[in-house]
Amino acid sequence: MDVEQQLAELREPAQRWARSILAEFDLTDTGRQLVLEGARCLDTIEMAREEQRTATTAGRYAGTARTHPSITVERQARQDFLAVLKQLDLGEEA
Repeated sequence: MDVEQQLAELREPAQRWARSILAEFDLTDTGRQLVLEGARCLDTIEMAREEQRTATTAGRYAGTARTHPSITVERQARQDFLAVLKQLDLGEEA
């Protein structure tokens, strides 16, 4: 599957980010795969945020509020996205 096919499976913000990086930088195959992984992380973040906006239950157990599972998913995806950016090492202008 080529880059455009993989990007087509993602939400618009992730596609836009990936395309801007791919257009601005001359990346190796590994770099392009990292950009795709970063776009997947952004897509997961957006999906988790949508889930949080549409969640109908707060979730309580024994009188204490529970964290919505999508918050944990978003947090992990942000950490993964930052790791991808660090590996890409695009410099200050990115």
